Amino acid sequence: MGAFNVSFLNPKIRAAKDYGFLVDQLQIKENQLAGDGKLAPGDYDVLIKQAQGLYSHPGLSAAQRSNLLVKVSQYEEQNKTSLLKTANDISRVNNELKDDFARNGMMFGNNPEFLLRSNLDAVRLKINNLSRSVDSLSAAGDDPSAHINEYTETLNLFNDFSQAMADVKGSNVNDAGPSKSNYVAYIKTNSSGEIVDVEVGKTGSKTGFVETNGKYGGLQVYGKVNRKEFGKNFFVLGNNTFSGSDLIVQDPTTPGAFRSAPLLSEDTKGGRNFGVIPNTYKNIDLSQVRSQNGVRAGGWAEGSNGFLYHKNTDGSYQKYVNANKDQLGISDNDVISLLKTMEQGILQSVTETIDGSKPFNPPVTPGASAPSAPVVGPQLQPQAPVPVGESRTPSPTVRAPRSAGGIAQKALNVGKGILGYLFGGGE
Repeated sequence: MGAFNVSFLNPKIRAAKDYGFLVDQLQIKENQLAGDGKLAPGDYDVLIKQAQGLYSHPGLSAAQRSNLLVKVSQYEEQNKTSLLKTANDISRVNNELKDDFARNGMMFGNNPEFLLRSNLDAVRLKINNLSRSVDSLSAAGDDPSAHINEYTETLNLFNDFSQAMADVKGSNVNDAGPSKSNYVAYIKTNSSGEIVDVEVGKTGSKTGFVETNGKYGGLQVYGKVNRKEFGKNFFVLGNNTFSGSDLIVQDPTTPGAFRSAPLLSEDTKGGRNFGVIPNTYKNIDLSQVRSQNGVRAGGWAEGSNGFLYHKNTDGSYQKYVNANKDQLGISDNDVISLLKTMEQGILQSVTETIDGSKPFNPPVTPGASAPSAPVVGPQLQPQAPVPVGESRTPSPTVRAPRSAGGIAQKALNVGKGILGYLFGGGE
């Protein structure tokens, strides 16, 4: 007579099969949650809960239950390590600061004092985060030296912004002479003269900008050239046009050095030689200047990872990866930097993704000349996604201290825990 396989009736064999199936399901869940390249703290909570549920499955041996307890312990340890790493990630706080600066530029690009005050609050938040990171790293027995160095650099930036804001508040909008500040405004505008980006820094701290005889809240303007025509550079800010030769000329203030010829406002009288700005400066009427705070149809935007987005007339977007602005035939001035929240919204409207590492035909932007043939450059490697940090707040509502000294003192009070490491004696 025929033989029947009744091994499934053996409880030990059945328990072994159940255990293997359950562990496989746990691994599948882990792979699903890590689909974006990293397990988040909430992902570990899900895995821990599932592993604990498997522990109570009937029929498992003591050894199998012990293995599940080990798995739970591993998840808990990895979660703590992930939380510590996220909290102390320098690139994360830097990206958050960059995002804050972009937001402030969109909101207050035409108000130098408000812009600098908002930037000061953003830098103060970074100082707070770095201070807490040093404390948590030290408590965990890790080396906080990289964060201490970053803290020092951030404090220097804070002091720069404090002094620049004091210079702006002390300036006279009717003074047509040269700026008395050691800080300048690096401004990028679109073809309509709207501010796309503005950064305040020391003279010479940024490249790619040309000196002008414009003043932005008392700070001299260095502009990103909008266009070149017939041997001349043009920069447009609001209803003001600055122009000058596109030649590289000798710097009259530094023997042996060269620079781009400065750009002068159209109503500047006399003194139009290539290398010298006359002692007549134009105070920009900022009430007539707007900031670009959105992407228009046919316009371009750049995300935090370097991806480029082109907005179609129907409101949808094309996403370009492994492509740069030169390949696409677009000017840096006509590309707005996206906030992370804006990029997340745009991603929902992306209907086509184009890989620049393969031949493609870029769209023609109105007013821009497209390349005569597709040009494929070296493949760009997008940066890794930035972990989500602590919740951000919109523009500050707390009044900042009135003096630069008061602002700096407030920042120093925040960083008391770190001063021991900067000057010795701290643990």
